[in-house]
Amino acid sequence: MVKLAVDDLIKRKTARPRTLKTLRSTIHSHCGKATPAADIDAVYEALLELGYVKLDGAKVTYTLPAAD
Repeated sequence: MVKLAVDDLIKRKTARPRTLKTLRSTIHSHCGKATPAADIDAVYEALLELGYVKLDGAKVTYTLPAAD
């Protein structure tokens, strides 16, 4: 699921979610509405650990890998 989320964020370019709430909502909708909230939290935490997403106050910034 992490790869799906990263690929989706790369494709969005400048239309990436700017807040934590919209990022979680985006991950949830992309992974499927039936996905449990715990799985969405795990994907978000993985994005943080990998350094792809950083939280600066209420604002989200991205350092994503280059598109394949």
